[in-house]
Amino acid sequence: MSGLLAQGLSYGNELRKRLRSLLTDPIPYTQEALNTALPPVEELAAQGRQMQATGKVPAEIDPRIMDLGMGLLGAIKVYHGSPYAFTKADSSKIGTGEGAQAYGHGLYWAENPKTAEIYATTLAKRADDPNYWQVGPGSRTKLPEALDVSAQKELDILSQKMRRDGNLKGKDYDRWRELFDRKDARDRVLDEVRPRPNLYEANLRWPDAAREAADPLSAKHFLDWDRPLSEQSEAIRKAIESHKNSRRLTGNDVVRGELREPTGEAIARRFGYGKDAAQEMSAAGIPGITYLDAGSRAAGQGTRNYVTFDDALVELLKRNGGLLGGGTREPTV
Repeated sequence: MSGLLAQGLSYGNELRKRLRSLLTDPIPYTQEALNTALPPVEELAAQGRQMQATGKVPAEIDPRIMDLGMGLLGAIKVYHGSPYAFTKADSSKIGTGEGAQAYGHGLYWAENPKTAEIYATTLAKRADDPNYWQVGPGSRTKLPEALDVSAQKELDILSQKMRRDGNLKGKDYDRWRELFDRKDARDRVLDEVRPRPNLYEANLRWPDAAREAADPLSAKHFLDWDRPLSEQSEAIRKAIESHKNSRRLTGNDVVRGELREPTGEAIARRFGYGKDAAQEMSAAGIPGITYLDAGSRAAGQGTRNYVTFDDALVELLKRNGGLLGGGTREPTV
């Protein structure tokens, strides 16, 4: 078993050397290797992440994973639900979705696609407004006048009469056409601008290819909201200990008269709230926050959500199953 792990790490080191020679444009090379040479990438990537997180080789492992190398499997596969259609992650739009930002100021991503689907549907419905439909962050479109209850009832009666008699004549026809045209005009606008659930698929990676090849972005780089300081990863502990206000960040909490080490939540709150806090954490070497999603919190394990402070970490891949041109890192303009 240990020999197999050593072989995997050896392959990974060799592949990292090859990637360093392709720094000018490594992503297409990587995607081609994943998408064409090894079709079942999802399964292989899951095995790779397990090996990376635990340091152990799963009992049943596809040997082709060794050819991928550990570095290629470092991207965190995530999903995002939104009523908006876009092609690039954009931190300037933070707060235009759910708006709660309960786990910090950033872009929110879910490992479980079901979690993202719920947000996509919920937020699309929430975007409704009696007079306007929101067609994108910061822009709105005026709707044609809606029929009131009495006019809608009149239209229904005339429509029933038309179906019964086969046609309408005179004033009945003129009135039916007027009401129908008003309703049809509104329905057409709604059909064009109505917010629809959008499910995005993305990878979270370091924007620097050399760094990604040497130390792939993973859960260990994120501040864990629930874990105490001593159980945070080495990367997070070092980032906090080297911070200019490390004493304030790592100071014990008083809980029921007892001194206890701070959790990730307490540390995050000591940084503060809002955009400035996110920028300070990012500058300290903390790219974001991670926490168990609602379906996993009771068990204390399972799929996680991620908050990213920098949109450069996000490589959008798909929207509603359709490719977005191989993904991009540039913010929306």
